[in-house]
Amino acid sequence: MFNRLAHLSIRAKVISGFVVMIILSLGIGIAGLRSTSLTQARVHQVVEVEQPVALAALELDASISRLEGAMGFYLLSREEDELAQYRKAQEQAAEAVRAMAAMPQVQADESYRARIARIRAQFERLAGYQARFEAMAADPAQRMPAMKITGEVLNPAAQAIRQAISELISVAEEEEDAELLKQAYDLRYAMTNLQAELRGFVAFRAPAARENAQAYLELMEKKLAAISARYDDLDFEAQSAVDTLSENVQTFHQALMELFKVHGSAHAYEDVYLVRTEIVPLTRQIEAELSAVVQQARERIDAASSELSAQVQNSERLILVLLAAGLVLGILIAVSVTLSIVRPLNRAVAAMNDIARGEGDLTRRLEERGGLELERLARAFNRFVGRIRQTVGHTVDAVAHLREVSERLEAVMQDTAQGVERQHEETDRVATAMTEMASSSAEVADHARVAAEAANDADHSAQEGRQVVGQAIDSINALAGEVDRAASVIQTLQNDSQEIGKILDVIRSIAEQTNLLALNAAIEAAAAGEQGRGFAVVAEEVRSLASRTQSSTEEIQEMIQRLQRSSDEAVSVMETERELAGDTVMHASQTGEKLDLITERVQRISEMNASISVAAEEQSQVAEEINRNLVSIKQVAEQTASNTHSIEQASAELKRLAAELRDLVGSFRT
Repeated sequence: MFNRLAHLSIRAKVISGFVVMIILSLGIGIAGLRSTSLTQARVHQVVEVEQPVALAALELDASISRLEGAMGFYLLSREEDELAQYRKAQEQAAEAVRAMAAMPQVQADESYRARIARIRAQFERLAGYQARFEAMAADPAQRMPAMKITGEVLNPAAQAIRQAISELISVAEEEEDAELLKQAYDLRYAMTNLQAELRGFVAFRAPAARENAQAYLELMEKKLAAISARYDDLDFEAQSAVDTLSENVQTFHQALMELFKVHGSAHAYEDVYLVRTEIVPLTRQIEAELSAVVQQARERIDAASSELSAQVQNSERLILVLLAAGLVLGILIAVSVTLSIVRPLNRAVAAMNDIARGEGDLTRRLEERGGLELERLARAFNRFVGRIRQTVGHTVDAVAHLREVSERLEAVMQDTAQGVERQHEETDRVATAMTEMASSSAEVADHARVAAEAANDADHSAQEGRQVVGQAIDSINALAGEVDRAASVIQTLQNDSQEIGKILDVIRSIAEQTNLLALNAAIEAAAAGEQGRGFAVVAEEVRSLASRTQSSTEEIQEMIQRLQRSSDEAVSVMETERELAGDTVMHASQTGEKLDLITERVQRISEMNASISVAAEEQSQVAEEINRNLVSIKQVAEQTASNTHSIEQASAELKRLAAELRDLVGSFRT
């Protein structure tokens, strides 16, 4: 096998190995795909067919359980909320039955279809009890037959018996029949206790209550028999009461025996009996059918799982066999191909190492034999060594010339570096001066802008002052007008006070004349004696009034005089104020003119400051532009210096490499 591989090319050997590995990989992949397909089919059977049926059966079983719970709660409470829950559970269960019957998996399987059909029929029977339960909940007599017997027979008979007993008691009291009265009271006692025990038996179905009720019934019949023995001795009313008692006691006895029979049997509570004898067995049948469906699905799932497990194991064994075969075959092919390639290559490497360890002897050559690729390799190597020999010869000459060039380049770059350094220093000084000039220009522009703003503020303040002065002039003019009007009013007041003084003179004259007349009248009345006494009193009163009038007139005269003096002073003050107002108006007008002049000057200053600010800003912009240009020049100079330094380093490195290359080339023997 190795001999046959030795005559093949390396390409053929590699391709053969890959073809064998691809065939093995295809075999393993086909086996895996087949296993996966079978597994997918089994999983589909489990997940898409059997498992949904089992889950639907479990969901229906849960719906039936919820329906039973809702039914029980409704029968216990008989409330509308529980009835709504019962109906809702009924609808949900019905929907679950319909959904399960409509499943494609069920329709496709005869056994599933038959079981679901039986479940559907049983559920329809279960749903038919809903109306009966609702009727029992609405009518307690249907739910508990004892209540029907009690309501229809026992209660009317008991009421008639108690009424008849009351009539006997009335008759016995009227006739003062002590024995009849005692027997009637015994009857009422027995009847009362009988009803109490009867209610206890109906409520709790206690055997003791039943026995006590029978005992009280026998006591009541015994007492009734004793009264009936005296039937002929009783009057008509008592006999009528005894007849009523006998008839109703007999009815009560028969109905009571029927109640004991019914209420003591399984039919005591009809709804409970119906649930125990019909509903529970029916639901158990449904649950049994559902359990059978679930069991059948589980068995199929288990069978499919077992088949799936077996299939997986078979696939694993097949894949393991194929993998083992591929591994063994791959190892054999790898070893064969490797040995057929590595051995000739090792011989070529040994020959190359001999050349390498031969102190750079480029006169060595490989033997051109050992197979197609190795012969080509030896031939190419020999040509390569020949080319290297020629290249090394040319390189020796080039290295000598390169050394001379690098030395000249190093000298030139040193001169260039010194010039760049001087340029860098000059550029720094110019940039510093331009920065200071730009800063000064910026400060001038800022100061001019601040001065312009201050001038604008002053202009604005002057204009506001001019407006204030104008308003002050208007106010002073208005004040002067008011002062004139006040002076006129005061003058009028002075004239009126003079007129009042004239009137007071007339009044004072009249008062004096009246005083004289009153005095004369008093004298005449005194001369008249008794006849003139009343007139004398009147004359005295008139004289007194005249005196007070005269006194008041004098006081008014003094007040008028004071008023006249005050008005004279007010007129004088008003004249002075009017003159001062005129002077104030004149000064305010002069102030307004000065403010107008200030405003004009401030506007001129503001315009000049604006011009200075614009010029300074332009100068600052020009300085900044020059500064940017200088910075660019500086950066270029720095870059040139950096490049010069790099070139110096490159030149030194080139010089060093030239020396190394010279040493390296010198190690070859050509």
